[in-house]
Amino acid sequence: MISLSCRLGRSMMFVIIVAFAVWCAVKSQTLETDEGVIKVKLFDDNKTLLLTVHFLKNEKLGKFYEIVAEQNINFTCILYKGYQLSGDYTFEEFGLVRKKEKFKVAFENCYFPLTPSQFKGIGEPRSSSFFFFDDDKEPDLYIKVLVLLIVTVVMFSTLLAMVYYMKTLRRAQEIEDIRFSQSDKQYFRRTRANEVGQNRINHFII
Repeated sequence: MISLSCRLGRSMMFVIIVAFAVWCAVKSQTLETDEGVIKVKLFDDNKTLLLTVHFLKNEKLGKFYEIVAEQNINFTCILYKGYQLSGDYTFEEFGLVRKKEKFKVAFENCYFPLTPSQFKGIGEPRSSSFFFFDDDKEPDLYIKVLVLLIVTVVMFSTLLAMVYYMKTLRRAQEIEDIRFSQSDKQYFRRTRANEVGQNRINHFII
């Protein structure tokens, strides 16, 4: 039983390590890319994708604004998390260095564009989302994390079922051994009694 528990512990540790490694790989999709390439996506108020453009993190936002202006898109200004950013600075200067960044067109009065120092002074907007699920993550990330959780639960349940089956099988074997052991003892007693009785009869005859 102790060896079985050890094997179960090692198996569960392996599952946890694999799950953590996969989760880290999924999460790394939203972190800074080594090549410095950023996929910039533009959405409207209905979260409809309007435009996707790739930039280097050392390129200025003004180039992105120029590309949007050339498209047949109606808007008054472009916002990032509710703020208008100045096009005179690069993505990196604003801290926008993830693989995927999302902007939104707005139909409202646009305020004075923020500089990197002003934007960073505001701080990261708080999110009401739970854990790592928020609006900035791509739908593919939701699916991957959900599949990861399902696979982990299935593997854990399978291990528990295997342990229960092995314990049941071992218990049945123990019961069977006890039953045969008792039968052997009864057979030995009967045989011994017959031998003693036969010896007494032979002794009486002699």
